[in-house]
Amino acid sequence: MGLGTLGAGYELERLRVLAERTGGTYRLVDKEEDLVGAVVATMSELTAGLAIDFAHQDPDEVGKSLELKVAVELDPAVVTGETKLTSAVAIALIPEPAPWQQRLEHAIRAALVAVQEAIGYKLYVLALTAIAVLAGLFLLLVGFLLVRAAARKVRG
Repeated sequence: MGLGTLGAGYELERLRVLAERTGGTYRLVDKEEDLVGAVVATMSELTAGLAIDFAHQDPDEVGKSLELKVAVELDPAVVTGETKLTSAVAIALIPEPAPWQQRLEHAIRAALVAVQEAIGYKLYVLALTAIAVLAGLFLLLVGFLLVRAAARKVRG
């Protein structure tokens, strides 16, 4: 959330880009009085699609749902008036653990994304293209050797 009266243009733009790249929402508030409304709107978005990750000490004690209530306290130096915002209780179903195939697919995708972020998109595409070409050549070589072995078997 950017407060227009406090932030320089490049700082507000950096916040907007950060929110856009991480799948978040950016709101620019011009007046202090509008900040509470922007926070309330953001909190209603959060309670509609909140992602929570946790590990319980004893999984047998965990039920099938999770009750969640979000409370936000804003810095009184930034906002005047009442600053305590609390959501209604939201109940979220806890999903069953994914099968091993989905966990493996997720791990592979996460690894590919990490590689792409580490080496850059252009080099990533170039590396994948090179790997695909090498794999194709390898399959052609294996096919050639199998056909040659079958031809020798037929002759002799």
